[in-house]
Amino acid sequence: MGDFPWQKKDGDQDSAFEWDSRMPWQRGDRGAGDDTDAGASEPDVREDPASEVRAGADDAALAAPADADAPTEVADAASTADAESATVSPDAGPVATVSPDAGPVAAEPASESALPPYARGLPSSADTRPGRGSRAPMTPAQPTGRPAPRVGTPPPRPKRGRAGIAGTVIVVGFVAVLGVGGFLADLAEDGGETAAEAPTEEELAEMRTESTRAVTEYFAAIQAGDAEAALATTDIDLERDAEYYDVSFLTDEVLARSQEMAPIDDVVVGDVEIDPEYTWITNVEVSYTLDGEETNTVIQVNESYGGEYPWAIRGTMGVMRFSDALFDDLDPQLAGQDAPLDTSILLFPGRYDFTLPGAPQLSLTEMAGIEPITDEASTDGDAVITAPLPSESYAKLAVSERGRTMFEDALTAAIEECAASTAAASGCSDPDYSSRPPAELVDGTVVRRIAEREEPIEPRFDIEDPSLMTAYTSIKLEYDATCADGSACTGWEFLATPVIEFADGEAVATSWER
Repeated sequence: MGDFPWQKKDGDQDSAFEWDSRMPWQRGDRGAGDDTDAGASEPDVREDPASEVRAGADDAALAAPADADAPTEVADAASTADAESATVSPDAGPVATVSPDAGPVAAEPASESALPPYARGLPSSADTRPGRGSRAPMTPAQPTGRPAPRVGTPPPRPKRGRAGIAGTVIVVGFVAVLGVGGFLADLAEDGGETAAEAPTEEELAEMRTESTRAVTEYFAAIQAGDAEAALATTDIDLERDAEYYDVSFLTDEVLARSQEMAPIDDVVVGDVEIDPEYTWITNVEVSYTLDGEETNTVIQVNESYGGEYPWAIRGTMGVMRFSDALFDDLDPQLAGQDAPLDTSILLFPGRYDFTLPGAPQLSLTEMAGIEPITDEASTDGDAVITAPLPSESYAKLAVSERGRTMFEDALTAAIEECAASTAAASGCSDPDYSSRPPAELVDGTVVRRIAEREEPIEPRFDIEDPSLMTAYTSIKLEYDATCADGSACTGWEFLATPVIEFADGEAVATSWER
């Protein structure tokens, strides 16, 4: 197969396939310099009468000069002449033939029946409409190398109307209705298998019985300190759940420590409520005493895998979390062992002690299930955590009661040290809140005394460095001194903000932040 016209090299162009000669609107627009050589062979023209009639009509329409007043039907007929076929009437008169040596000739008018269908009814070259003058006859262009048109009657084009579209829509809609109707009919015959069937009274009674049994066995194992038996009544899989939770506190040792600290007694399993939306979940009310204090909670029980396994307690309810951002470097201890950071800790029901051995000035913020220890003489640590927790609880730091006492003692000692200073600049006061600058006082002659001190002082720790503690307070000192000019003078000054640093459980330094 030869090269495409646009792929030929310079000088190899075939005049029969010149781009301008292929475009109907560019025919006849070439200049004199673009004409082919005299010696070039003329393209072959088929001698078929129909093609000659067609060529004469086509070229006559295409070679006519553009006229803005020409009817649009003429342009449309000319532009579609190359794409459609024509039928020549056997009664047609003589037709014009094109001689290779002849110049442009005008096509003789043919009878209406001899013209192809697309050319019938077109206006003649002389427009006799009102206001229109006679137009010059259209002259056909020089024949080009395009293939001769096919001879024969083109097949009729299918008509596309609104009726066909509407019919299609009706058929599609009918099929859709049949599909939905069939689905609903099948659903009715199957008894609505896609929707959850309401349990019978016998099944409801069995749900309550199995849920009560699971909760009763669960608390009996906890009271006995038997972690393995307690886990057997839950849906916890130690190997599987260890990937998502910390399960290191679900042991006999932790249970024994919790029961010794606050024993669970007088367990009573109460009402069983079946979830109205998910009938495989029940919520069981339980009451018991925890270290003699009455406690009420709700335990969730699930039917595992559609009844394949017995009803089991949901063991991942109410977990504890300690964030690394707050508790890093503080070594938190839970139930006597290291508390992991940034993970969810699973706990059996009970009470657990929490401590920060290296930061006794800190404790946990009080919230549901977490209670800070306010008794400094208590041996239960800095806080107690009671499980089950109501939800996933994120522990937060707070200043402990012991920390408040330590801060107050350290601040009092620092204030007394500032008041005892006789220097012109004590290093404690804020220059912006003093009656006169230290330069106006004679160093060593200042006698200070505490005039005002705001009570109480509420300390807070630095969230970026929990070893630092500060408090906004108002402390005013008054003084008598010798001024720089030798005269006696008096004045006052307010102390700056105190910052106390803790290390190894003790306040080790005090600075004043201006």
